[in-house]
Amino acid sequence: MIEEARCLKVKELERELEKLEIEYAAMYDLRDTIYGQLHLLRYVKRKVEEYQSQEHSFFDRFTKRKEYLAYKANLETLKDYPEKESVLESRLVHAEDETYAMVTSSGIEKKIEDKKREIEQVKAATTLEQLGMNAMEVVEILQNHGVTPTWGDGDYQLYSQMHDSENQQEVAMAKSIDEVRYQNTHKRRLHKCTVGTYAAKLYNAEQENI
Repeated sequence: MIEEARCLKVKELERELEKLEIEYAAMYDLRDTIYGQLHLLRYVKRKVEEYQSQEHSFFDRFTKRKEYLAYKANLETLKDYPEKESVLESRLVHAEDETYAMVTSSGIEKKIEDKKREIEQVKAATTLEQLGMNAMEVVEILQNHGVTPTWGDGDYQLYSQMHDSENQQEVAMAKSIDEVRYQNTHKRRLHKCTVGTYAAKLYNAEQENI
């Protein structure tokens, strides 16, 4: 049971970590958008300067139509370039300050690190104490995920604790799990018996046909 509970808890914590990381990334959306706009504007300026640094005949407007039209479009984008660049630089500084304040006040970076550390601790857990759970919480998390609690190889501590518990609910649940194990063992034995009987019948039938 502990093995299954650990795996389910790790998955749950990983989903929580993913939400935190998405939230963290979203805090940089405005800054990244403005930076992208500024980068594009400067890229267009370089493309225009590159085009103007080359020699172009009058006929290039027709024989190299695609390059010429791109140049004209870039020229249009560069109208009021100094003002556009200045505005974007100012907005970028403001966005960076705003992002830093948001990240700092939210404590999101520490939350992410704490969640990663918690995941590693749960992955390495072999006891209830290390999982930070009690016996009934282990049962509950399994049942909530549609998993029938059964005793596993690493459940000796849990098995003993539940059977010796003063909490009658835990004792009753332990007996219920015992019954599941008994039923599963009985089914396996019955299956082996049925298969063995069927195989014997086939063998006898083959002998009679010889």
